[in-house]
Amino acid sequence: MIAFPISENKASKYFDLIHYDILGGYHVKSLCAASYFLSKLDDASRGVWTYLMHDKSEALELVRNFMRWSQLNFRLG
Repeated sequence: MIAFPISENKASKYFDLIHYDILGGYHVKSLCAASYFLSKLDDASRGVWTYLMHDKSEALELVRNFMRWSQLNFRLG
């Protein structure tokens, strides 16, 4: 595992800084047969979203959809 230094940068507004991580592939699949997870963390609110994925290639579309959703629902940008 790679240890990253503690960052002094903090977002002051919601959705200014989102942290993404892909976890998996797990040998034991979820009930919906997913073996990967995409997690999203909003730096300002510390809100977390988790998405199940069958393949890593789904991540880009999930990120795009999340950005559209956040802009529509929170009137960003």
